[in-house]
Amino acid sequence: MEDAIGSQITDYLIKPVNPNQVWLSLKKIIDNRRLVAEKTTTAYQQQFRNLFMVLNSNPDYNEWMGIYKELVHWELSLQKSDSPEMQEVFQTQKNEANTEFFKFINRNYASWLKEKSTAKPVMSHTLMKEKVINVLYVDDEPHNLTAFKAAFRRDYNIFLAECAQKAKEIVEASDIHVILSDQRMPVTTGIEFFESLIATRPEPIRILITGYTDINAVVDAINRGQVYKYLTKPWNENDIRIFVDRAYEVFKLRKENEELNRKLLDANRKLEFLVRQSLLS
Repeated sequence: MEDAIGSQITDYLIKPVNPNQVWLSLKKIIDNRRLVAEKTTTAYQQQFRNLFMVLNSNPDYNEWMGIYKELVHWELSLQKSDSPEMQEVFQTQKNEANTEFFKFINRNYASWLKEKSTAKPVMSHTLMKEKVINVLYVDDEPHNLTAFKAAFRRDYNIFLAECAQKAKEIVEASDIHVILSDQRMPVTTGIEFFESLIATRPEPIRILITGYTDINAVVDAINRGQVYKYLTKPWNENDIRIFVDRAYEVFKLRKENEELNRKLLDANRKLEFLVRQSLLS
């Protein structure tokens, strides 16, 4: 029974089987398909007007995503219908949607490419910047680097460095959002590495990881390295995910605040200019 259901068997019969059982099973299958097809057709007829109204209401890019989700849903559903007429009606509506979507893209694409435009979908050239979290992990032990990437490569875009110098090169060359660093490394400690970034690249959120419970290191990490969190080894995967996600939220919030401050300063400069012009006139 369980194997039959798992294999998506429509119906089953128990031996010994008589002709009446076979007839009833076939009738149920045929009637069920007919009822599903009729219900699907009726439901699409009701939804047709709603889709038509949305298509003609100048939808934005978020609404367009909803429209195409609906269209895909009905395309798959109507494939089970035995009504070629309704499938033809749907195809006409889908073609109309494609035409209107082309016009929408043609009207807005140029403005979306402008960096200052905020009301826009995620573009291919900004996908990594806007939707992918770039995480740098610094540790002098190769097996720790390998384990970290294996654990989190599906969650984040991972960068690895075996020393502070290599890590600084990566930070200079890439848009890193969150940095996790081991504390006890040869030449340069994690705190010293974080401290060296503050003057030139303070944007990445810093998390210190160490195998030692050292209160002095905690104090130094907060005061000198301006770390966001302090974790002890062996690290827990869920803890890392939670702290990295929270750190990225802090990163985004700081960026948004910087952008708001920039706009405010720009508005103040324009206002001062208008006041001076008014006084001179």
